[in-house]
Amino acid sequence: MKTLTRTKLSLVIPALLYAAMQSPLVMADDDEEAGSGIYVSGGWNKVLFDSDRAVEDDNDFYAGLGYHMTPQTAVEVTMNRADTVTKGPAASDAEFNYWSLSLLHRFTPINESGFFARAGLGVTTVDTEFGVNENEGLFKIGTGYDIHINDYLVAQLAIDGALGLEREKFDVIPSAGLLLYMGLSDSTNEETYAMEDEQYKDTDNDGVADNADKCPQSEPGVDVDGLGCAIVVAAVVEEVVLDSDGDGVNDDVDACPDTEPEVVVDETGCNAVLVETVSMDLHIRFPNNSSIIPKSFYPEVEKVAAFMKQYPDTKAVLEGYTDSKGDDAYNLMLSERRANSVQNILINKFAISADRLTAEGKGEANPIASNDTEAGRDQNRRVVVSISNASE
Repeated sequence: MKTLTRTKLSLVIPALLYAAMQSPLVMADDDEEAGSGIYVSGGWNKVLFDSDRAVEDDNDFYAGLGYHMTPQTAVEVTMNRADTVTKGPAASDAEFNYWSLSLLHRFTPINESGFFARAGLGVTTVDTEFGVNENEGLFKIGTGYDIHINDYLVAQLAIDGALGLEREKFDVIPSAGLLLYMGLSDSTNEETYAMEDEQYKDTDNDGVADNADKCPQSEPGVDVDGLGCAIVVAAVVEEVVLDSDGDGVNDDVDACPDTEPEVVVDETGCNAVLVETVSMDLHIRFPNNSSIIPKSFYPEVEKVAAFMKQYPDTKAVLEGYTDSKGDDAYNLMLSERRANSVQNILINKFAISADRLTAEGKGEANPIASNDTEAGRDQNRRVVVSISNASE
C-alpha cells in the first residue's frame, strides 16, 4: 500500500480506538427491545482521495438508512458521493459513489450524546465522461460523535476510511449532517407498564398507595395527608370564627396565621413537626441504561413533593438502586444519575428547594428481591426516598 494510504490509515484507526475507549461496553438492566427502530441520515461529506487516483478532492453529500436492533447496535446502508475532476492536462469529470453496509455500535444510550464506531463492506462505482465505468469492492471503517438536539433529531460528525479491495486505494471521508429517528420503540409506554402491580394498590381509595398508607382503612370522602391519615379540621361551633389561612385553626388561637394551604399544622396553627423518618419506594421504570424519567411516572415523584409541602421543615435523601445486571461501577454511576433525575424533577417541576434534597447512588446494593428473576430485578430498580425532620 502506498505511503499516503498508510498515512490516512494512521489518522482514522487511532480515532476509532479513542472512541472505543470512551465508554464501557456494558448493558445495565435487561430491557433489550427498548430503543429499536429506523433512522435516516444525510448531509455534507468531503472525499479526500488517495494520491494515486489523480483526482481532485471534492465536497458533496451523503445519505443513509439504518435500523437499531438494540439500544446501542445498528445496521446501516450509506452512500457517499463525490462529483470531481481528474488531475492533469486532459482533465475530465468523474463521479464516485461509495455504497456500504455497516454494523454500528454506539457507546452511550441511544438517547444521549456520545461516540460511535462502525465498519462494513460495500462497493465503489466510478463513472467518467468518456464512458469509463469501474466497480470495486471496498472495506469501510469509521468513527464519529452524535450530538442530540432532542429525542429524535441528532447532529452527527464522523470520519470514515474507504479501502479498495482490489486496487488498494484508501480514501478518507469526513462528514457532518443530521440523523432523524423515525420510530423508536419505547419500553416505558403505559400499556407495557400499566400500574396494576401489587405495590400500586390503594385499598381504601384515598389516593395513597398501601405501601405508604399509615391509615389503610380511611373512610370514603375523608381528606387525608401524604401518609393516608385524616386531616383534622376545626369543628364549626355556634358562631362563625375566622380562619384566614384555612389551616383548621381559628385566627384567635393561630400562632402562625399565614401558613400555606397544603401545610399540616399543629394545634397552634404552626408547621407540624415530623417525629419519625418516612420512607417511600418509587418504582419508576427507567428506559434501558438511561436516567430519563418517562412522564407517565411523574405522579410517583409528585407524591414526594406533596408530602414535603405538607411538612415544609423536612429534608429528603434520594437513593438510587439498580439490579445486578452489568458492571458494578457503571451501575453505581447509573443509580446516582437516576437519583439526580428524581431530584431535578422535584426542584424544577414541583418547586421543592434544592437545599432540602440530597441524591445518592447505591448501585446494586440492598436488593429487596432476587436478581435471578425478571420480576425480582424489576423490583430492585427503584429510587428510595427517606424524609426526616430537617433539624435531625
